[in-house]
Amino acid sequence: MATLRDTTELRALAGRAEVARERLQLLYDAGVRVGTTLDVTRTARELAEVAVPRFADTVTVDLLETVPRGEEPDRAGRMYRAAVHGTGAGRALPAGEPVPDRTTGPAAQDGPRTAPSWNGAPPPRAAGAPGTRGRPAPPPHPAIPDPPSTH
Repeated sequence: MATLRDTTELRALAGRAEVARERLQLLYDAGVRVGTTLDVTRTARELAEVAVPRFADTVTVDLLETVPRGEEPDRAGRMYRAAVHGTGAGRALPAGEPVPDRTTGPAAQDGPRTAPSWNGAPPPRAAGAPGTRGRPAPPPHPAIPDPPSTH
């Protein structure tokens, strides 16, 4: 007598459970470590630190200059780099520096830029490229259907 068992589906399910567990752990850690004080700049640093390396390779947090002073945000105000953390931190604008205005200058003359669509294929680094610890990208989230009509 021989017994055969196909574990393909079991392995796929275990992989999805591991991804979900890692996401929940990241949320837990963020809840514990971010916002420990009312100091907005320190909170920005905490946010950047908790996100690297589990969520991003490099994180920058830019704030309007009025926010750390406790004033209302001013959309016309200048931005400054409140925090930078990660592998690309040496190439990024350092913390405490004003963020260049992107609406003028050479970068703005190149025309509008759009982010790649996340509805398509994941970016190459999300598919197990170097720096992702060899893990494949998680499966896409299924669309949430609209609730049934009550008419």
